[in-house]
Amino acid sequence: MDKKMTLRVVIATALILVIGTVGWQVFITPNSKQLAISKVEAQEIAGERYDGEIVGTEELSEQFIITIQSDLGEYEIKISRATGEVESVEQIKATEQPKQLSEQEVEEIVLKNAPGEIKEMSKSTEDKVEYYDAVVKDADEKTMIVKVHSETGEVVEKTEQKPAQTDKKQQNNSSNDKTVAKQEKKDQKKAENQENKEQKKEQKQEKKEPEKEKKKNISEAEAIQIALNRVAGEVDDVDLESSNGQLYYFVEIETADDLEAEIQIHAISGKIVSIEWDD
Repeated sequence: MDKKMTLRVVIATALILVIGTVGWQVFITPNSKQLAISKVEAQEIAGERYDGEIVGTEELSEQFIITIQSDLGEYEIKISRATGEVESVEQIKATEQPKQLSEQEVEEIVLKNAPGEIKEMSKSTEDKVEYYDAVVKDADEKTMIVKVHSETGEVVEKTEQKPAQTDKKQQNNSSNDKTVAKQEKKDQKKAENQENKEQKKEQKQEKKEPEKEKKKNISEAEAIQIALNRVAGEVDDVDLESSNGQLYYFVEIETADDLEAEIQIHAISGKIVSIEWDD
């Protein structure tokens, strides 16, 4: 009888301990449903932390998987349903970046559209789009200007550079040859005299207003910034030179793909006059 009573007491005590333990855990442990974040909240967390457009949301038992599309590609963000913490970020698809054509590929495109010899080729930028500008001379001494898109290889412009007009009678009459040559020499001399007058006039004006002219010049730092805005890279050298009474900055830049560009910038207006490329 005593043994039965003792057994009953032990069982009752065990049951009380089990019920107490379970009750205590329920009391101190927060309800996971109360802590869980919603689908909208998970999307807000992803959108606030990462740039891009949310293109998909997958709900799992313990986490949300948010898919975001950005300029660099597609990313998968895993967020805990219980805490709202970002558990991982993984790029699942990379955006293919546009590939620029090599100069050799551009030369082949140019010669296919304008057979001859490439005399000069430079790179220019218009509306954030880069182009190759090639000067081609054919067997008949005709000069063509060909503009090629640096990524697609599309020939966007092809124009013929007109030569100076000559007298047709020059081919049949030697006396006319002499007359034309004499007239050309006279015109050339006249043009040179006019150019000299204009240069002297500019130089005289510069002497009269030296301080005023200096105030108009952009600084070397401004010239460098203008050059870097056009061609990204590292500045190797900067020179300020005078040509025909005008001052120009010549900024040399080495790009990441080991190309060298020399950018000529007007020292007063800050306008880019030319860009020359060299391997």
